[in-house]
Amino acid sequence: MDLEHEDFEESFGDEIQGIGFEGTDEMGIMDEEFIMPRRVPKRKITAVELIAAIREVLGDKRVKKRMKARDEPQPVIIPDNPDIKRLIDDVYKRIMKILYEQDMGAIRFSELVNRETGIVPVRIFICLLHLANDQKLRIKQRRMFEDIFISKA
Repeated sequence: MDLEHEDFEESFGDEIQGIGFEGTDEMGIMDEEFIMPRRVPKRKITAVELIAAIREVLGDKRVKKRMKARDEPQPVIIPDNPDIKRLIDDVYKRIMKILYEQDMGAIRFSELVNRETGIVPVRIFICLLHLANDQKLRIKQRRMFEDIFISKA
């Protein structure tokens, strides 16, 4: 290790002194007080170039601020929760009315959702789960992601 360092110092000692490595000890470790620049400029920087670089950095910060403002979460508006019991009763009455009028044994969930305009499909599905749990209706799905069939209990 010492031989390599000595060989290196003999070969490049003058050049090292010229580019700012004065703050190293014999092992090549930097003194705490000395901070080596990240980049050694090869030419002098003009005021115009310096101002342009500063404007570029400030512009980047402004763009980042705008992007951060866009990424901030928007407030979520939570709609009023309707009375779930009333909603379950409404869905049950509509299903029974459809089954009675069309004299069908079962109705598809997709047909029920297509007929409904004011209720979100998820709410209808939750109501169906409650009705099936109360054993007022039967719901059946043959395979995953296929249509759900609703029939009388």
